[in-house]
Amino acid sequence: MKSVGDLFAIWAVLGPDVAALGTSGADPEQAAELRRLTVEGNALLAGPLDRDRVVRFIDITERLFDLLAVASRNDRLIEVYRSLAGEMWRVLTLILIAAESVDALLAAGVTWDSTFDRGDALTATRIFRDVTAATRASAMAVLGDRPQIDDGVVVPLRR
Repeated sequence: MKSVGDLFAIWAVLGPDVAALGTSGADPEQAAELRRLTVEGNALLAGPLDRDRVVRFIDITERLFDLLAVASRNDRLIEVYRSLAGEMWRVLTLILIAAESVDALLAAGVTWDSTFDRGDALTATRIFRDVTAATRASAMAVLGDRPQIDDGVVVPLRR
């Protein structure tokens, strides 16, 4: 749980800048693609999430955030983002497969699409923080409900 908590802590620091700089720096073509990816991702979250839909959603999310990083035009930010992205998407995949509900994620993410059209960095930052908080809460709930092996005995992660 500490490792996932640490990952979300750094993601909460880095992610808002990726969202803000990418949103404000996106050219019209990039903004259109960001909007399209958001609409497609939200449509997947609105239906029942089987493994195939989760994998498709993660692929869309990864493409969306990679495009935001590229649109930031900040090579260092892109490099740091990409160093964390693979682990983040793996954790998110596991969380979504195990989660019973994604309502909080869907509610936090539904307003992304028009934010890209306006280049609204402030709103992008707020939405990103809401989505990250909802995702972190889901991750901790899922991990807290999973058993682990402790000296050969299966015990809950919460103590």
